[in-house]
Amino acid sequence: MYKNVSFLISLVFVLVLISTPLARAAVRTWDHDALNNRWDIAANWSNNKIPGTADTARIVKTGADECRIQAFAAEINKLQLGYHDGTTAFAGDLRILTDGSLKIATESPIGLKSQGRLYIEGGTLTTDDVLAVGRNADGLGYLYMSGDALTTGNTLEVGDGLGAVGRLVMSDGTINVGLPDGNRNMRIGNDGGTGFATVSGGVLNCSGNLVVGRGRNVTGDVETPSEGLLTVTGGVINVGGATAPSDLSIGKQYGRGVLEMSDGIINVAGNVYVGETTIQIIEDPYEEIPRPGIGRLTMTGGFFSISDANSLLIGTNGSTGLVELVDGLIMAGGLEIGPPGSGGKMDIRAGTLVLNGNQMDYVLGLITAGLLTAYGTDGSGPVIQWQYDYNVRNPSRTTVSAVPEPATLILLSLGGLVLRYRKRRA
Repeated sequence: MYKNVSFLISLVFVLVLISTPLARAAVRTWDHDALNNRWDIAANWSNNKIPGTADTARIVKTGADECRIQAFAAEINKLQLGYHDGTTAFAGDLRILTDGSLKIATESPIGLKSQGRLYIEGGTLTTDDVLAVGRNADGLGYLYMSGDALTTGNTLEVGDGLGAVGRLVMSDGTINVGLPDGNRNMRIGNDGGTGFATVSGGVLNCSGNLVVGRGRNVTGDVETPSEGLLTVTGGVINVGGATAPSDLSIGKQYGRGVLEMSDGIINVAGNVYVGETTIQIIEDPYEEIPRPGIGRLTMTGGFFSISDANSLLIGTNGSTGLVELVDGLIMAGGLEIGPPGSGGKMDIRAGTLVLNGNQMDYVLGLITAGLLTAYGTDGSGPVIQWQYDYNVRNPSRTTVSAVPEPATLILLSLGGLVLRYRKRRA
């Protein structure tokens, strides 16, 4: 008898747990029935329940019907910002404002086969998993960062997968990709996707590698390389750290990448690759297949720092790379430019290159080989005057710059005036 009673009690207890809403994960869809944009109002969600720690929050409205988090701490399992039901795509907007916060436990897409827009304007977003901005075919994701902080304990993808387009626009605040010892990567344009990132202010910290244009997608006979563009007009970007000397790669593994910098600061603890080749190894029969990338770095201003123990590598190992130092300053431990025919080249104009130690003979060798040019020429004629020295302008460092002769300066100035005149006429 007692056994039967104990069994009945246990059965009732289990049934109560199963029937309790808090014990079950659910998808809560934003319907904005309360018409006040507030996440923390139950009437704005399906079944009139605010998403909890076990739930998925699905946001499928935009503009005046967007969802906002302000003066509230939200915590969920997963975020679906934009949604595709197999037939129809629904766009979604989420805005995190002052004193608002959102914590996400698992991988969450912003624009999965749909459009999603996330605005962080003074609040915080924290996730322990991957955050993807634009994923898979027809995925269009936007992340606007203008205040406070975003932290992901894992990878940040901007434009991930064939047909995906991702856009990151950062004007202020802080983005942390990976914890200080987490060594997590950030990719702008990945696996056949297209990624755009613009940094005009704030601080972006990437504990692992930062890659602009990585990989490709192969579908049948069609190969689609990833496309990545990083534009830096201000702010600070830090790649790696003392415990994780990670790299910055522009165009890696069949990907095509471009970094354009006019102001701001970039600090890289590892190497910087402008065009990087990775090797695919096939075991049986053994074969090594090179997978080269195409990269371009154009600087018209700003400060680019590479640690003394690492180098700027341009078009090495069969990749294609071009560095245009129109203005600004690059400091690096070393410089390596692929041999003639590899597609590696660096052109210095009004900018300055500073290398660690005495590398005068090496620099002269690059100039002689035509791999290092000034104002588009080898600098051997009277038009360009190379200026390179060791331990003069910068103690214990080799400094490289170039100055046109006065006549060339006049021509360059006239060319600039003509271009400005044409723009005004247009």
